[in-house]
Amino acid sequence: MLELKQRSAAAAAAAAATPLQLGQAVRDDFRIPVVPLLHIYYVWWLGDPSQNAPPFRGLKAKHLGKDTTAANVKKRRRLADLQFLMGFIDKVCPLESSY
Repeated sequence: MLELKQRSAAAAAAAAATPLQLGQAVRDDFRIPVVPLLHIYYVWWLGDPSQNAPPFRGLKAKHLGKDTTAANVKKRRRLADLQFLMGFIDKVCPLESSY
């Protein structure tokens, strides 16, 4: 548990140094990956360099485009689910919790 907290702190520090900016729009071919939770946690704070995407925590539905195609609606739903999940994790497992 301590190692995960240290990684989380390192991820947050690295997120400040990433060249990708929060709130930056993503390309049309952007996908939210279907990967294990730990990987999602990293891209939440650091972004996804393979897609040149900013940290996912700064993404809003408007950054995914305004079209109403099924693929874009799916991306928006997945982003909403991801925001809910990460909010829950931050609420239940704050970095300041006891070891």
